[in-house]
Amino acid sequence: MDKDLNGRLVTEVVAAIDDPAGWKRVLSVILDLAGAKAGIITLRENRTCQIVDDAQLQQEHHSPFVEGFELERVAYYIYNLRQKDVWAQAQITHRPLVPTRMSTLVSSEEFGQTELGQWCLDQGINDTIVVQIGQVPGFWTALNVFFDGKDPGCAERILGLLNDHLALLKSAWKTGRDVVRTRQTGHGLLAFLSEQGIAACLLDNAGAMTADNEKFRELREKGVVKVSIPSNRITLSDNIERKGMSPTVSAVIGVHDGESGDPAYRIMMRPIPTDPLYEGIREPELMLLLEPVEGEDTELPHRLGPRLSALTEQERDIFDAVARGLSIPDAGGAIGVKRSRAFEIWGTVKEKLGLKNANQVRVYNRR
Repeated sequence: MDKDLNGRLVTEVVAAIDDPAGWKRVLSVILDLAGAKAGIITLRENRTCQIVDDAQLQQEHHSPFVEGFELERVAYYIYNLRQKDVWAQAQITHRPLVPTRMSTLVSSEEFGQTELGQWCLDQGINDTIVVQIGQVPGFWTALNVFFDGKDPGCAERILGLLNDHLALLKSAWKTGRDVVRTRQTGHGLLAFLSEQGIAACLLDNAGAMTADNEKFRELREKGVVKVSIPSNRITLSDNIERKGMSPTVSAVIGVHDGESGDPAYRIMMRPIPTDPLYEGIREPELMLLLEPVEGEDTELPHRLGPRLSALTEQERDIFDAVARGLSIPDAGGAIGVKRSRAFEIWGTVKEKLGLKNANQVRVYNRR
């Protein structure tokens, strides 16, 4: 086997962790190494093992990655043969947890008499080796490599290649999905915070802004926050209270002269989970939140005082923990209850005290 190509496969698999489109290149290298005809990575439904044809699910997980097939041919399969796939039927009882040659489960003679068999023959193929490289609740991800059987060594090369690199393929696929979800988590949180009226942005580990939400953009328009071009470094109005910021972050984020009428804001920094590949190596991305001090929250201590007596001992404990800056799950852990129970208790606290979110409690604690 070509050592350069083999090394390139490892390189392409690792690169695909950060770039999902790179899985097409992974397939291309596998085909070159094995002398195979085509490859495809698809999301399969657990119960039927059929390829998923659902735009929302494909957006959430992944669309098919195809190499060696004309897309029109794949579309024909999706619309006409997906539910008649005898290979998928065989996989219901023989899930390919290891690389599996499908002609060992469905004979070539039987396969050739099916609609799928005729479709494959039209593409110049008559067999495939498939392996599961990923799994999420309700679904699994299949990697198929197709070949024509004319070269007796092709199947052995595919099996050897997939067996040798199976751990890497599975790990890279899972890590890549985690990376995508991590990125989605940060951007999804920005949108959620904007709905809550909280200005926020994402910073990389060098302090450059990578994304912001609508409320943060409103503060930029007011001059409370400025973003330099092209470095995307942030400066804050000198009227802003700079609390909750580490010395490192304080050194990265600058200050500019603000208008005398600027309201005061408090600064909070929260890490966004680091993608698993770089855990312990790369600094986590940070979320910068700007919380107004003036306004409704300035009256919060006066509004809350008489109501605190209505809380049970457990509710008051979680209130105090949140007021100290803990998240709801961490506050639950601090008082010895599970995550789900912590949110239940916190919901009761919010209802009794007329709170909108935990940030109001943290402001109360600083008064």
